Amino acid sequence: MDLSDDVVEKLRRSGKVSREARKHGAEILREGMTLLEGVERIEEFMRAQGCPPAFPTCLSVNDVAAHDSPTHKDARTLRRGDVVKLDLGAQVDGYLTDTAATVEIGTRNWTELIRASEAALAAAIEVVRPKVPTRVIGAAIERTIESFGFKPIANLTGHSIERYTVHAGKSIPNVGDHGDEVLDEGDLIAIEPFATNGAGKVDGRKSGNIYRIMRVRDVRPEATSRFLQTVDRTFNRLPFAERWCYKEDKKAPAHIARLLRQGLVYAYPSLFDIGRGMVSQAEKTMIVAGGGAEVLT
Repeated sequence: MDLSDDVVEKLRRSGKVSREARKHGAEILREGMTLLEGVERIEEFMRAQGCPPAFPTCLSVNDVAAHDSPTHKDARTLRRGDVVKLDLGAQVDGYLTDTAATVEIGTRNWTELIRASEAALAAAIEVVRPKVPTRVIGAAIERTIESFGFKPIANLTGHSIERYTVHAGKSIPNVGDHGDEVLDEGDLIAIEPFATNGAGKVDGRKSGNIYRIMRVRDVRPEATSRFLQTVDRTFNRLPFAERWCYKEDKKAPAHIARLLRQGLVYAYPSLFDIGRGMVSQAEKTMIVAGGGAEVLT
């Protein structure tokens, strides 16, 4: 990414709003709240700061590690004892930052699991420098999580970020035996350790209600074609939520289903630990600089 002064300023602004939205979300989530109310309040907070969400806010509960965002009619509520991964990102003009924290609802049974992913993130940030192999970051994460008695999730990774692209070219592993890429000065990266008492591997089958346009072409009926063009124009290939579209068009669920069947839209599956273990996550976005990491979120 071209990190001109103007771009860095936009990333810092996006990072500040992402950080504040993460803190706001951690404060408001409580027992009995619907997931829908939670994400809508968090996204409204971002918009009120002048930064729309870069992707649908996720509230992934207990053994679900990532990519779970509610639909417009989702009735699921947060329950006492839930371990909730709050994953969000703000954007300024397509320049986006990605951040996450884990919130336990009303209890303190999983404090060590939550600390494990936070400590792993801190250890990873310490080793970020230009020319560092990504597996060195993975090894720091794995070592730290194991020191707490938990497992890292090996098939989830952090990632580089580009304008209008949440998951760009580079992957930042959460274990030491993956990753043959090297960090370069000026890389924009999100590091996101996941810790679990389960299998340390995720799988996904059902949609997490998060979508992305793969390509645009004329489709039938005309209304679905117009819907596709509007969504493409509005989100510029960033991930979008069914509930965002439903606000503008009550037929959105039918349009999305049709576009999925035609391979024009991709659905992100929600990802769960295959051992049904409890999962925690911590994530920050940073610029790789000569002296280390400039943490934005």
